Amino acid sequence: MTVSIFAIVLTALLGVFISVQRSQAYVTDRSESMDQLRIALDRVSKEVRQATTVTTKTPTSIAMSTYVAGAAEVVTWSVTGGVLRRTNEWGSTTTLLREITNTDVFTYTPATGNPLVVTVRLEMRPRHSPNVRLELTSEIRLRNG
Repeated sequence: MTVSIFAIVLTALLGVFISVQRSQAYVTDRSESMDQLRIALDRVSKEVRQATTVTTKTPTSIAMSTYVAGAAEVVTWSVTGGVLRRTNEWGSTTTLLREITNTDVFTYTPATGNPLVVTVRLEMRPRHSPNVRLELTSEIRLRNG
């Protein structure tokens, strides 16, 4: 009788432990994904804000003359295959974010001519939590345009 009660209690405790462990993995995964989104959005925002001219503007890419660490540079941000990449004028490419689920990342105001405001919307689903959608949006006003 004692062994049966002990087995029932142990099974219940094991169920609680597994549930807590899954919950912790979910929270960690979501937190890491949000951090990646924030870092990517901050970096794009900084370079767009410093842009003097925008030469290419599509929903999936933006090419611009901007300032990086005080020096003029031509930079292209693009999203292809769910990957956000930054390419400089010398062809050096950096991958900043993977698993982006939206294709319309960049929007421009006004839609024609040199934009005054660029809206960047990044959306992704955490790898281990496919039912969760994370999204960050930022409206960036060009300072040097």
